[in-house]
Amino acid sequence: MGGVALETELRFPLGAAEVEAYHSDGVIGPYRLVSPDVMASMRERIVDEIVVPGARLDDPHVDYHDRHLDHETVCRLCRGPELVDRVASLLGPDLLIWRSNFQIKQPLAEATGDEQRYTEVPWHQDGAYFDLRPPVWVSAWIAVTEATVDNGCLQVVRGSHTSTFDHDVDGTRHSFHQAVPTDAIDPDDIRVFELEPGEFVLF
Repeated sequence: MGGVALETELRFPLGAAEVEAYHSDGVIGPYRLVSPDVMASMRERIVDEIVVPGARLDDPHVDYHDRHLDHETVCRLCRGPELVDRVASLLGPDLLIWRSNFQIKQPLAEATGDEQRYTEVPWHQDGAYFDLRPPVWVSAWIAVTEATVDNGCLQVVRGSHTSTFDHDVDGTRHSFHQAVPTDAIDPDDIRVFELEPGEFVLF
């Protein structure tokens, strides 16, 4: 496990109402991290240096995890004051980037066989995958490309952070092998976050 220790003067702090909304709903945003033009340039570097064209989503030789440790562009995204200051408003200034991950959602039409199962991210709670004690963290979902309902944008169940859901386990999946049954989700509590490139959400 590795990370980058950060301190900040809070140039982009959250307001009291935003902090209250985070603790109430478990999610806030979207916020602007970088402009779409800047993100387009950063995306080019990420695609050129990290993404492996034509690789299967379950290819064990393709590493999309924790690249903030060895890739300058990814580290810059994680360290942006527009992001860090808002997290510091929730957790305090002594922060650590615990992990990073690219969620690449290949179009279903381009997937074949078992790979089609990896295009969907099932309902889940991050705590089912993290083994942090105490369970204190904030996740940031950063849009490198435009995120829409059609291409699989982030959806969050409002208030779900206040309880622990039972997860079904599917040992045949390469990733996201734990999932909350859909009948446990109240559709009225679902928040959908369509984001422009360079925007982010905290949850």
